Amino acid sequence: MFKVLIIDDEKDICFLISEILKDEKYMTFTAQNSDEAISSFNKNKPDLVILDVWLSNSKLDGIEILKEFKNINKNIPVIIISGHGTVDLAVSAIKNGAYDFLEKPFKSERLILLVDKAIKERNLKIKVLDFESKENERI
Repeated sequence: MFKVLIIDDEKDICFLISEILKDEKYMTFTAQNSDEAISSFNKNKPDLVILDVWLSNSKLDGIEILKEFKNINKNIPVIIISGHGTVDLAVSAIKNGAYDFLEKPFKSERLILLVDKAIKERNLKIKVLDFESKENERI
């Protein structure tokens, strides 16, 4: 079962996304600010992160959290979500390593499609890295 960390300062959004993904057989964890997010990321080792850009009552914003996660695990797919999306924000998120950018409100089908695709690509990347390391050991 794949694990997804959902980070949004709105508990209702966390709950909604969590329920959608649980129906798809994902295990979910939620956080409302950067401290909770980083703690949960380190403790639960998610396979994917869904991260809101704007987090009230948080030391770090979504882009800063994205950078933290990428420093810990450069292969973690992070889907950025925002209710106030701009092209500049989306470009900044992608440049900083986000897998994709999703503007709120979004259709649950679009979210599921993105999550499934990101997990598949992550798994493929892990297999390639594993294969390459085994090849290097043989040489």
